Amino acid sequence: MKKMIRRVMSLFLVLGMLLGIANFSTTISADDEVVVVTGSDAEVTQRGGNASVTYKFELDPTLDYFSTCKLTLKWDPALMTLDSINNTDFVIIRNEVVPGVMDIRLDYPSVKKQTLTITLNFKDVLKNTTEVEAGVEALFEEYDVGLGLQYEVSGKDVNDRLATEVSVTDATVKYNPPVSIAMNPGNPTSIMKGQSGTFAATVTNDDTPAKGITWSVNSTAGSTIDGNGKLTIAEGESATSLIVTAASVKDPSKKVTATVAVTKKPGLSLTINPTSKKLFKNEGHTVNFTAKAVTTEAGTVIKYSLTGAKHAGTIIDVNTGELTIDKDEIASELTVTATAENNATEEKKVTATAKVSLVEISVVVNPTSATVEKGSAQDFKATVTNDLTNDGVTWKLEGNKSDKTTLIDGKLTVSEDETATDLKVIATSVKDPSKSASADVMVVEAPEITITIDPMNAEVKQGSTQDFTALVGNDKKNGGVEWSITGATSKDTKIETNTKAKLLSGSATLTVGEDEKVGTVITVEATSVTDGSKVATAKVVVTAKDEITTPTNPTNPTIPGNPTNPSKAPDKTTGTDVKPSTAADVKTGDNTNMGLLMMMLGVSSLGIFGVVRRKKAE
Repeated sequence: MKKMIRRVMSLFLVLGMLLGIANFSTTISADDEVVVVTGSDAEVTQRGGNASVTYKFELDPTLDYFSTCKLTLKWDPALMTLDSINNTDFVIIRNEVVPGVMDIRLDYPSVKKQTLTITLNFKDVLKNTTEVEAGVEALFEEYDVGLGLQYEVSGKDVNDRLATEVSVTDATVKYNPPVSIAMNPGNPTSIMKGQSGTFAATVTNDDTPAKGITWSVNSTAGSTIDGNGKLTIAEGESATSLIVTAASVKDPSKKVTATVAVTKKPGLSLTINPTSKKLFKNEGHTVNFTAKAVTTEAGTVIKYSLTGAKHAGTIIDVNTGELTIDKDEIASELTVTATAENNATEEKKVTATAKVSLVEISVVVNPTSATVEKGSAQDFKATVTNDLTNDGVTWKLEGNKSDKTTLIDGKLTVSEDETATDLKVIATSVKDPSKSASADVMVVEAPEITITIDPMNAEVKQGSTQDFTALVGNDKKNGGVEWSITGATSKDTKIETNTKAKLLSGSATLTVGEDEKVGTVITVEATSVTDGSKVATAKVVVTAKDEITTPTNPTNPTIPGNPTNPSKAPDKTTGTDVKPSTAADVKTGDNTNMGLLMMMLGVSSLGIFGVVRRKKAE
């Protein structure tokens, strides 16, 4: 037996189990008999969803071996998968050719003590069970490379060589689900500087009595959080938000965070009412100012002060804000300042101011001067500065001679019979009669009305018409003109107004009767409605229907005269003062007929002279 042992490599086996974070190992010694080693129950901790068990095999350092052997490992592939294998002098002969089976050759170790570590992972089945039976079977056999001999697993072979079989009983593995942690609802989302808020979190799958949580906050300005999750924001915290972290004491890799906004302490603001005030100077006044602090903190104190006063009698009550202005105060502006203080606020001291203006009334009239024609009107406007009660002005007119010249609400109307040449318009403040302003008015004569007719001269055939237009100037009443004719012999000769003349123009149409005598001169008159003494005339010579006439010079028409009354000749300068000759005048002294007679005698003389010349030539 001893010889056989010396010929055969010393048999050895080390079986270990690493469950959780610790390895379990057992050293197996060679013997003449079959050796059986049993495993132990172990707890497996799952991390990140992976549970594993590690088996460790060692050579017995007391053995004197000189050969090679083979280790075959077997496991249940339905429950476990190979994760890793770590070795030094071992050689993998066959790696899971068959699922759940691995052959390893132990080949001439360089040192007596060698370790082979195999880690197997449990499959997801562990997530749904509290415990599971899982184990590994290890089989050793002699493996003589030189002789080419390989011994079967089933004990002694035909040569009576000894093989050793080692089996590990199934280990009971308990499944512990991973630790998890979550923030509880209702944690504060914002905390004011100098204030505190408490956070809470829940840890699951932690069987420790405290189910511990480690709290932390990422502040660099002194904000802290204690072991109970109470976060205190430092007064000088510069961050606008902080991150609170809760980590599991049992498994620090499990953590959860919450973001909390850092808000300022309530600010202190102040309002004052009224913010401005205008008062009349030299009257004396009392004004009450009220300041109001806006803050959530108690203990705000408000005080009042006054600047700008020139008289000792102008003062303000420091506590109530009542301002008293002396009637002899000469300052134009005062400043009331309210100051609020509260040491518990972010802004510990704030102020608000109000302005008091002491004013005097002033009056301005616009325009300051004007030229107004008789019979015309002019509007004036008064502007009163600092008329706080809107009392306005009273109007007064000076210098007028006519009672018909009036000034009503700033409107000056100059009568046509006004003889004064200079007037004064005065506006006086109702509130302060010592304040007034005036405007100077020059009264001038209105220009006379002018009328111009177009055309001034015309020739119109019997039964025909002629349009006339009157242009009226300087007629402030816009009365227009009335049309009329004189000199006509036919009852059918007439003039009709197309439109009544307004302002500058008007038109009418002259119709010459069929039986109007040829050569008759008709006078067309346009008379001002506003001033009947203003008349403009035009002259019309009647011609025969089929008569071809030589055009007359419109600026020097042929007009019949009256040798017995030369003053009746038309005035070519104005055309307004002289009346034309009547039809009877035309019959008794018609210069036009005399001219025609002379023309006929001349033509006859030329004819006789031509006949005499022809006779001489013959």
